[in-house]
Amino acid sequence: MKRPHIAYIDPLRLFACLSVVFMHTAADALRYEAAARSGWYVLAAVSSLAFCAVPLFFMISGYLLTDSPQTCDVGVLVKRRLPRLVIPLAFWSAAHIALTVIRSSDRSVSAIARSVLDALQSPVNISFWFMYTLIALYLVSPVLCTGLRALNRRGAIFISSLIALLLLRSVVKIIFPQFAARYLSFDVLDSLEMFGSNLCAFVLGWFLGRTRRRVPQLLPCALLLLLWGGITAGTVVLTKRTGEYQAAFQSQTAGFEVALAACVFLLVKQSRISRFPKIARAAQTLAPLTFPVYLCHALLLRLLFAFWTPLSAAAVIAASLAIFAVSMLGAWMLSKIPVLSYLSCGISQKKQ
Repeated sequence: MKRPHIAYIDPLRLFACLSVVFMHTAADALRYEAAARSGWYVLAAVSSLAFCAVPLFFMISGYLLTDSPQTCDVGVLVKRRLPRLVIPLAFWSAAHIALTVIRSSDRSVSAIARSVLDALQSPVNISFWFMYTLIALYLVSPVLCTGLRALNRRGAIFISSLIALLLLRSVVKIIFPQFAARYLSFDVLDSLEMFGSNLCAFVLGWFLGRTRRRVPQLLPCALLLLLWGGITAGTVVLTKRTGEYQAAFQSQTAGFEVALAACVFLLVKQSRISRFPKIARAAQTLAPLTFPVYLCHALLLRLLFAFWTPLSAAAVIAASLAIFAVSMLGAWMLSKIPVLSYLSCGISQKKQ
């Protein structure tokens, strides 16, 4: 049975994807221009919001995967879902390896073989770490799906409280690192932070997506602004204190950004995008391309940074929008080519 299309997921994907592109474009400017120019504060503020993109992606995947009636079917997982992740990842990893070989002085067969072996063990590009973690979560998704669906009310409260405890501990570790190191270092809690704490965001997405209770829009909006301001202020203070860019408050696995992602999720979920049919249709058309955009934008950034590294706030924003647009156009073109559609985008021509 095919699940009805969930309209609010589309703008969430687009926001998260654009945020990821911005994060990676702004990385050098934030490191090398640490609080040296007024534009740096703009980049720090925008990055503080953008860093919620990865936990937001995990929330989206957690909800869609665990809520699907086919998730518990291992056959569907192995034959359909995993290939749609692994094959495009392999395709774009090969593209990165090819670029590395072209730019390298060592183009021997052994050098290429080492690059391929390294890609099997760890990401060829730092941005691909998300894919490796997501694949691992997919592998255990049948267990997660079965367990979450079996929860009664008490079980749901227990799991959600455990997630809140882990996220709260991560917040304390950022604000009071010495106190946390002395009093909050429990092996049991450390062991629960599986998948780099991304499991919390993954399961939290299931709770947020499944809930039918509406909360006043003012509440997640106020929390979003409070968290965004707190993350930005913390980043600025730590950076000024050390003289180097410090992104502890922007950690994508810590409580601040996960809570910020949850606020974004709720705000968009309750926005009733279906009331704006043109926007909803445009988002629905572009949303499937966010996956290949996530994978290919890093290659475009490598090519860009080989000739120019944008450091000013205006240059970073312009470059981010340009990379996003070019990546989206490239992904759309690839999705129209029968063979490359599945290899590069994970999109099957039969279901377009």
